[in-house]
Amino acid sequence: MRAPFSTTTRNCSTLSTPASSAGVRRASPGSRPRLYRARSIRHSSVDSATATAASRCWHGSRARRRKTARNISRRRNLPEHQPGGDERLQAYLNQRKRLIRLAYRYLGSVGEAEDIVQDAWLRFSGADTVEDAPRLLSRIVTNLSLDRLRSAQKRRETYVGPWLPEPIVEQAGSADPESSDVALDISFSVMRALERLSPLERAALFLHDLYDVPFEEVAATLKRSPAACRQMASRARKMLRQDNRRFPARETDIARYVASFEQAMASGDIEPLKRLLAEDVEFIADGGGKVTAALNILIGRDRVAKFLVGAARKNPDPDHTAIVPAIINGGPGLVVTVAGAVVQTFSFAVDAEGSIAAVYTVRNPDKLAGIDRPQ
Repeated sequence: MRAPFSTTTRNCSTLSTPASSAGVRRASPGSRPRLYRARSIRHSSVDSATATAASRCWHGSRARRRKTARNISRRRNLPEHQPGGDERLQAYLNQRKRLIRLAYRYLGSVGEAEDIVQDAWLRFSGADTVEDAPRLLSRIVTNLSLDRLRSAQKRRETYVGPWLPEPIVEQAGSADPESSDVALDISFSVMRALERLSPLERAALFLHDLYDVPFEEVAATLKRSPAACRQMASRARKMLRQDNRRFPARETDIARYVASFEQAMASGDIEPLKRLLAEDVEFIADGGGKVTAALNILIGRDRVAKFLVGAARKNPDPDHTAIVPAIINGGPGLVVTVAGAVVQTFSFAVDAEGSIAAVYTVRNPDKLAGIDRPQ
């Protein structure tokens, strides 16, 4: 009988990176690598918030490190001793995780979302009066995100291949008590659906449906009429309902996928793998033009299964390839390393029958830079 799915490292051929061997090497029993730093934030003080931000962001680009240092410097000047400063600071910290997820749903970048929420504190702390902190903070974050999104959309117009958000990776088995909050749903299927909405449609939907902001206030934030904002939110809901046929995969789904993939690699028979895939399964790979990846979305179980196995057989270093279970964007997924370096992540969505309906893989090294290497 197969051992239960766990956080034990699997040494085997990469799932869709360029393998010459069909053999599968398993890690020694009991090996448990250190996994990945959780992106979630639970700060109890300004100092802990500053230290956590510094630790998390230091693996990014040189420009991001400089910007993080500036933000940290600003945050050390939080007005804790101003009248009402403690209450306002606590209100901000209580909402910070939710706000980061809100900004991430606009931008698809963890670093940019954190920068937005740090900048939001400056505006929030300088507000004359605060009657409803969550509502005000959501409006501030929305305005800042919309400004940032304008330049992001220009970059995406020239992006090579499909675009996926930067993966948020946490240790397998970790449980987030707030994961049921719709505002924190950042699964790849939801993020892909949100990409089909205009920035203003997303803003109208988020502000009204997630933060109960009246359409009159939404209108003031977006500089549109209340009727137009009501229409945009309605249109967004309809479009999202059209994409609600996919559900987050469970750990058992991932375990069955890995087992079938290993069997296909060892025997050359892809039929067991195909039986796990929906007939219209999609394979979406984000390489950003910087590494080898499928430039178009692949559709169909036969095409996807052949591509997964064929690409894995081109892996130049299967003996030093490992597949590690992890939580990716709130759901079970896989992280693939080669010689200790993270080379891609896998996330999955299933349909109502439990078949894998979508496979999302991020290979762009810029989007993987913030993930710790397993040891």
